[in-house]
Amino acid sequence: GDIIGIPNHGTLRVGDTLTEDGRIGKVADLQGTVSLRPMNAARWTPVAGQMLVRPGDWVRTDLRGANAVRLRLVPRTAVTLGPGALVELAGPKTLRVHRGDVKVVADKAAPIEVVAPGNVRRTVTGTQLLRVRQEKLASLDTEPLWLRGFEGATAEESIGSLVADVD
Repeated sequence: GDIIGIPNHGTLRVGDTLTEDGRIGKVADLQGTVSLRPMNAARWTPVAGQMLVRPGDWVRTDLRGANAVRLRLVPRTAVTLGPGALVELAGPKTLRVHRGDVKVVADKAAPIEVVAPGNVRRTVTGTQLLRVRQEKLASLDTEPLWLRGFEGATAEESIGSLVADVD
């Protein structure tokens, strides 16, 4: 990593997975109700637009409705959370999944460690669909409907449609 100077604090070695301003990524895309709680904060903030994420941040999606969010993490990782997911961004290379469905896409040169309840750990390279329900981690073989809807394959199945008959 690079070495940067910080006024009144000397120098800091910045790793390949942490930017100079301390963020580890940003919100790339979202749908529905998504909230973020920074480390040491008591309140959740509604996510709007491309907010930055930092180590220790928590991200959650509402359970009811078509709620999903895609995070881009440094250097080349994408994490997509489905409805009812709760994830802690423990660090640039560590993701704690507390509940819900998560799609993780990690570069082979930059794997990410997924930690589930019970301290179950899985190193992810490539693409993996994971689900944490009732404190258990499982891999999914097929894409859930929410993910296909979020990624644009079948929007009607994910968010439904409204037909009104007006006189």
